[in-house]
Amino acid sequence: MLKPEVFGTVPIYFLTTDVDGNDFLSRSITNNLYDSNQETRVAQSIVLGIGGAKIIEALGGAEVYHLNEGHALPAFYYLQNQGSKAQMAFTTHTPERAGNVENNAYYLNNLGFFGERFSDEQVRQKMTNGDNVNHTVAALRFAKKANAVSKLHAVVAADMWKDFSGTAKIIPITNAQNLLFWHG
Repeated sequence: MLKPEVFGTVPIYFLTTDVDGNDFLSRSITNNLYDSNQETRVAQSIVLGIGGAKIIEALGGAEVYHLNEGHALPAFYYLQNQGSKAQMAFTTHTPERAGNVENNAYYLNNLGFFGERFSDEQVRQKMTNGDNVNHTVAALRFAKKANAVSKLHAVVAADMWKDFSGTAKIIPITNAQNLLFWHG
């Protein structure tokens, strides 16, 4: 945990799999951000999403769970599986469709991405693009509120995902800068 006084914010919790009791492969899941191995990337999403949601629950839960990009998408599936009534919000950053993660739904199911294993019929209900799950589209479908990081990005993102039904409207919100830490 990074204490609040370091940046004058809330505590920041870091997730790692490099702990006693895990085998070598499991310990290495969180070693590299955006690992080139696809299974490791999916495992990172599971740790970030489900692990992150469980930490929030252990701290007393939240009324709103926010994903900043689709990397932690398993959190939304986990919360749904738990019957959570929390609202879900989503921020998209990547204005290029190819930069938004998409994986085969059956592959994700076999790895535990959805928080539990589902039947083939249940997996088909999670698909967003053919046999695949597009993490951004899925998050936009879970979210009650969604935003892009600028006015132009909101226009680009809305156009990029317009052919997918049941998604939250993407509104523009400009990221704030903390001058103490971002001013050069």
